[in-house]
Amino acid sequence: MALKINIEVELDGGRTLTAVADQRDFAAVEAQEIGPAQRNTWVRFIAWSALTRSRQYTGTWETFNTVDCVQASDVGPEEPAGDENGLDPGPKRRAAAN
Repeated sequence: MALKINIEVELDGGRTLTAVADQRDFAAVEAQEIGPAQRNTWVRFIAWSALTRSRQYTGTWETFNTVDCVQASDVGPEEPAGDENGLDPGPKRRAAAN
């Protein structure tokens, strides 16, 4: 089973980066002995790992964590399109033939 999550990071200055974190990033955070109980640091390290691996960020973990990263969060799948309340109206019905 593949484990991948989308991570979105807001950097100081307002720039936003998005990366896909995978098992390489989860293994890296485990090697740092940062556990899920340290939720904010855990997500930030995974984000840093994914961004550096994808060459979107070139700074150190220390700089990322203490200076550049304002917020890091996992991004869920997009909601399906629906009406203005976000509800899916379901399949369209065909008009009955006369």
